[in-house]
Amino acid sequence: MVVLAGLALGVLTLFGQGILPGSWNHFANSGAMWLLGAFLAGSVMPTYRWASAAGVVVLFGALLGYSLAALAMGYVYPFVYVAFWGSISIVGGPVFGSAGHAWRSGSLRQGVIGLSLLGAVFAAEGWYIVQYNQDLLAGALFIMIGVLLAVFLAGSARKRLYTLLVMLPLTGLGMGVFALISRLSKIRIL
Repeated sequence: MVVLAGLALGVLTLFGQGILPGSWNHFANSGAMWLLGAFLAGSVMPTYRWASAAGVVVLFGALLGYSLAALAMGYVYPFVYVAFWGSISIVGGPVFGSAGHAWRSGSLRQGVIGLSLLGAVFAAEGWYIVQYNQDLLAGALFIMIGVLLAVFLAGSARKRLYTLLVMLPLTGLGMGVFALISRLSKIRIL
């Protein structure tokens, strides 16, 4: 099921990029959405080890689904992009798969950190969209999704408050990662 979910995520990403107009296209072209897939897969796994593996499998499945669908449509997906997103899968898969497991099965502290990571990646991508794509609507929606995920998935007022507080520095860290990716793109490394 995890492999199929990853493949479907990749194929849906490619098709979404082709049909979603304007600001909505950011939702199909989003690393946060892929990491949400890893988070959700990890949330249903029985252990951190399984959650970590599920996160990697979802992200590699998404990359494979995207690449194969692009190839079937006549597009050649450059190897440097496959290598880059494969690297992201190796790092982001275990982190966000484990974050999902922590949210569902961990202690208060683990659940707060797991949920904060998810909210922060959406908020950081929202900042990136505003900063680099100059799209205030899409950026604001991503930030709002990050906050709403933290609020609605927290479960209690105490966990909600802690999650929002922990989300702040994690969002700053995510903003730094997005800025680095943007710089690498400008010098043609990506």
